[in-house]
Amino acid sequence: MNSDKLLLQILMLDAGIAPDVQTSGPLHAEDTFGFFYQPLPKTLDELLETLPLDERKAMKRKFRKLWKKAAKRYGHNPKLMKAKGERRYLVKKMLLEDSEK
Repeated sequence: MNSDKLLLQILMLDAGIAPDVQTSGPLHAEDTFGFFYQPLPKTLDELLETLPLDERKAMKRKFRKLWKKAAKRYGHNPKLMKAKGERRYLVKKMLLEDSEK
């Protein structure tokens, strides 16, 4: 994993939103032989479904606040942004830029 991706995941956790997800991973850290592998969520939406309802709502509120702030910073109208990928890209870009300051 490159340092920018690791930094971004730490920043996303620090901001209270879910980081990028992996495609698979061990169930426990000590499982080195691959016998106990459990598929992890492939998408952020699948990851959010695994959280309790109150945590899911809080995380979604935090993300909406961040992407509206990012949209205003980069001159986009938040009401016209429909694509989830565009929202996530702007939030990631803003978090990385803020960490460099």
